[in-house]
Amino acid sequence: MNEKAADRLNPVKLAAPAPPVGRRWLMPLLCAALLGVALWVSGTLAEEHHQWPGQSLSVAEYWLPDAGSEEQRPPVAADWQPVTLPDNWKVSRPFYQGSVWYRLRFDRGSAQTQALLLSRLATSGSLLLNGSQLWERRAERPGITFSWNAPLLVVLPSDLLRAAGNEVLVQVSGSGQYRAGLAAPQLADYAALRPVFKRRNFWQFEGAMLSGTVSLVAGLMMLLTWLRQRQDRLFLFFFGLASLAWAARNSNLFLEQLPLSLEAWTSLVVAGNCWFYALFGLFVLRFAELRWPRVEASLWAYAGLNSILLLLGVFSNFQQLMAVTIAPGLLFFFVLVGLLARKAWHEGSVDTALMTATALVFLLLSYRDLLLLRNQLPYDAYSISHYTGVLMLVSTLWGLVARVVTARVEVVRLNASLGQRVADREQQLQQAFDGLREQRHQQSVQDERQRMMREIHDGVGAQLVGLLNMVARPGAEPAVLHEQVQHALDEMRMAVDSLQPVHDDLLTVLATLRYRLQARLESAGIRVIWQVDDLPALPNLSPQKVLQVQRILLEAFTNILKHARATEVTVSAEYRVGEPAMILLRIADNGVGMSIDLNDQPSSQQADSPVRRHGIGNMQARAAALGAQLRLESSQSGGLSVALDWPVDARAPDKTP
Repeated sequence: MNEKAADRLNPVKLAAPAPPVGRRWLMPLLCAALLGVALWVSGTLAEEHHQWPGQSLSVAEYWLPDAGSEEQRPPVAADWQPVTLPDNWKVSRPFYQGSVWYRLRFDRGSAQTQALLLSRLATSGSLLLNGSQLWERRAERPGITFSWNAPLLVVLPSDLLRAAGNEVLVQVSGSGQYRAGLAAPQLADYAALRPVFKRRNFWQFEGAMLSGTVSLVAGLMMLLTWLRQRQDRLFLFFFGLASLAWAARNSNLFLEQLPLSLEAWTSLVVAGNCWFYALFGLFVLRFAELRWPRVEASLWAYAGLNSILLLLGVFSNFQQLMAVTIAPGLLFFFVLVGLLARKAWHEGSVDTALMTATALVFLLLSYRDLLLLRNQLPYDAYSISHYTGVLMLVSTLWGLVARVVTARVEVVRLNASLGQRVADREQQLQQAFDGLREQRHQQSVQDERQRMMREIHDGVGAQLVGLLNMVARPGAEPAVLHEQVQHALDEMRMAVDSLQPVHDDLLTVLATLRYRLQARLESAGIRVIWQVDDLPALPNLSPQKVLQVQRILLEAFTNILKHARATEVTVSAEYRVGEPAMILLRIADNGVGMSIDLNDQPSSQQADSPVRRHGIGNMQARAAALGAQLRLESSQSGGLSVALDWPVDARAPDKTP
């Protein structure tokens, strides 16, 4: 399918709205601002030692002890050689491993309490003043490495000081491959050096410990968050692991005593650095919603292969270690920063711009620390790239909070939209319901009209047709005509009465029937006794059912008037509780009665006639339409009893016999 055809099939294309122009420039401005701050901090730290109070003891002498005698103090006849501090073994003796003694001379100053600040002494050793030992840091057993990143402030006791010719001996033990050596000590008043030491100790040692702790806690929290929300949250998993790798990478900056050899600990730190690059790269790809399988596979391979090489001890020196592990990692990181910058430029989002800026600062400071490892910065300088881990954590948390807030705003918007849609739908449903109700009402009216027409046609119409036939016949008897007219009136009255609202009350139906027939029965010499109990409301007592009941009762009264020759009629209605509950209607007379079997043909006795048998059949059909049962019995006074057993819970369909 060509592109035009596809456009015809999909005429609407949804595109992400372009961010405002000002938002796009947010990322470059943030990067420039943070890079400027980072460069200023780096430059300030490089010149920090020039502003220290007191005297820098950079002129010194050194002595190399013979193999196996590193722990012995220098003899009187030791061959001291001049040296200018700082002395970086990586430069002066790169393959040396052992101890070096340094001798420094100074005169006592006017300060009441003097002290020495050693900004760097790597990795262990001791310090003596005029032959008295003031400080020592040695491994308790072989294979234990001491921290090399903590500065040292040593108070010089006044009782050990001379007016002139004071001698300080400093022993340094370590390896040239791992930048062992000694920075130039600073001699000054203790009160003046203490603030310098506290500031230096914080940024060089305690800050590294704080940032490592923050990275460890943040990594664990991210992993716990990911465990609770695994769907579409894989970037949290990668960031949590990257934070743990970052904490492992910086652990050698603040651990006082390392339970491994310096070589093993360095391999572990470098492996943590490799895994940080790889995991942070995976985090960036997931966060930027990029699916690059080859790049992800390269990151996994980079971290895994370097870990195996470090475990096997393939690297013979530190230069190889940096060339194979650190340089490719920085290259990977540079590419990932480019991806973040691209996403931040297109989206114009604050969280992505902040993350891009902090990642770029990390790249700059990591390059600065790489220069430090390559001895292209002053020896007493210290690593600061680990502080960007806190910045990256803050930017990531900012991004997560921004996503949560955005999701929350979207939920509120969707809820409002959903509420409006629900309200619109309710209005539509209400309109549809009103229309349906009106339609049903119109249908009910139409049905009632049709029923009335049918009742009038079948009832009143039939009676009037019969009346016309009688009138047209010569010699019609007036009594017969009167009876036919009376039947027509009864049909019309029942049709009208069935339309009156009865509110589910059968008593109203019986009262109306009594009103219509009481005078007529009494004029025929028949006394009517009404024995009606309180009856419950009957649900769904429709006009059709009312008409059926009226016709059954009217047929019974008509038979009494025509055939029973009775003088008394008892009408009773009662409610019987049971399964099911019943309404019992009974009309009993004291007339001549009749002998009839409802299942067989009636016997010819006491005025039985086909007309009467036809009336009884109609009564049975109407009872069946109500879901009731019609019974004909002999009354106690010798006449006939017509009983209707009507279940009140019956839901028989309305039928017209």
